[in-house]
Amino acid sequence: MVLDAKLVIAAVITIGLAGAFLFSNPTVDSITGKISGRIPFLQSGGAPTQELNDVSFVLNADSYGNMAFEGQKQLQAEIKGATHGNIGGGPFDTDEGISLSGFSGRVLIGDDLTLNGTVDKLMLSGASITFGGKAYGSVSSFSFASIENLTLPQLTLENVTGSLKQNGTEISFSKTNVLIEGVSGRFTFGGGIGIDGHASRISIPRAGIIIG
Repeated sequence: MVLDAKLVIAAVITIGLAGAFLFSNPTVDSITGKISGRIPFLQSGGAPTQELNDVSFVLNADSYGNMAFEGQKQLQAEIKGATHGNIGGGPFDTDEGISLSGFSGRVLIGDDLTLNGTVDKLMLSGASITFGGKAYGSVSSFSFASIENLTLPQLTLENVTGSLKQNGTEISFSKTNVLIEGVSGRFTFGGGIGIDGHASRISIPRAGIIIG
C-alpha cells in the first residue's frame, strides 16, 4: 500500500510538470489553424483565458461583414476614395478622399462607408473647414478608411483568417469565427479589417480560446 501511494504521488507530480511545460511553450494545431507563442493564461476545463477587465489587442483579419455603429461620439476619420456628401444643407463631391474630426452619429460600413450625424471639422481637397457641429451625411466608395474611437458592444467576424496580438502573444487563426465584446479603438478597412484597441473579452470558440 505504501508503494502504491508513492507511485500515485510520483505520477501526479510527473503529469503536473508535463502540463506546466506544455502551457509555457505551446504550439497548438486545430481545425481552425495554428496557434503559436507563449500563452500564460488558463481557464478551468482547459480553455485559455486571462483575468483582465480591459484587454489591449491588435487584430487583423482578411474580411468583415456589414457593420453598424450607433451613437458614436467624437470620431476622427480618414477616407480614401470617392465621396458624395452633404454638410449643413450644402452638397459636395470629391474623388480625392476626406478627413473628419469630431464626427458624432451613425456609421455603416460594408462595400461602402456611410456616415450620418454631425461634424466639427472637414478637410477636403487640402482645405480644412470648421463647422462646429453641423449636420453631416456622406457615402464613400472607399479603397481605405481609418476611424478612431469607434465603439461596439459586440463584434463577430465570421470565417476569417488573420492574427491576434495580445500581451506579447501572437495567435494565428484560419477560417474561423472571432467574437469581441466591448470593443473600442482604431478600426481600419480596406482589403480586410484591422483593430488596434481594447475589449472586455475576445474569444475564438472553435479553438477554445477566451481572453478577458
